[in-house]
Amino acid sequence: MRALLRGLKRLDAVLAAAETALLCLLLLGLAASVLALVLLQNASGGGAVPAAWALGLGAAGTVAAFLLGWRRGGGGPHRGFAGRLLLFSVWALLLGACLRLGPAVDYLSRVSVLWIGILGAGLATRERRHITIEALERFLPPARRRWILAFLWAVAALLLLILAAVAWRYTLDTRERGTVLFELENGFRFPGWWARLILPAGFLLMAWRSLLIVLEEALGEAPERPGAEPPPGELRP
Repeated sequence: MRALLRGLKRLDAVLAAAETALLCLLLLGLAASVLALVLLQNASGGGAVPAAWALGLGAAGTVAAFLLGWRRGGGGPHRGFAGRLLLFSVWALLLGACLRLGPAVDYLSRVSVLWIGILGAGLATRERRHITIEALERFLPPARRRWILAFLWAVAALLLLILAAVAWRYTLDTRERGTVLFELENGFRFPGWWARLILPAGFLLMAWRSLLIVLEEALGEAPERPGAEPPPGELRP
């Protein structure tokens, strides 16, 4: 059973890495969308020129970052600079894309806030930092603490699964109604249900991680929380 738990935790680490990358991309995109909205409100000519400049700067920076970071196998003092340059280049590309989208970027920025919140909640659940009652953990009897915590996390997982089912039904209803979030000049229509997919997916991820915590507590494999004080009467090893 412990071997199974280790395998599931490795899988969860891969999921967490993908979530972190997407979260960083969304945060960069949100920052780019805010600047794009300011530029669009004050620029003349529809913002086509600043979009071209941003896209060109991002593309050139990306190429330069790869050349600097991967020269001689990626070693040397250029590696840190290449990482920062690549980060800025991605932001510039996102800024150019936001400028090309025009007024529709306002809708995408609102969607980004939703996705950032759900992804952040999923990562917080993985670190046991989402919804916890620290006083309860501190003052539970040591002999029963892990079993009580396992029960509480199991209840949380059940509630999250119910929320995921409700969110999935809501997403399907949005799809059936044909709700459109925005439409571009070229005729592309952004369906509203695409933006809401993060709701069932996020609740499922939080339920998955809650179940992993249940297994950790039941098997006595729960990691010690940094800075946590031992319960009264229990000595820290």
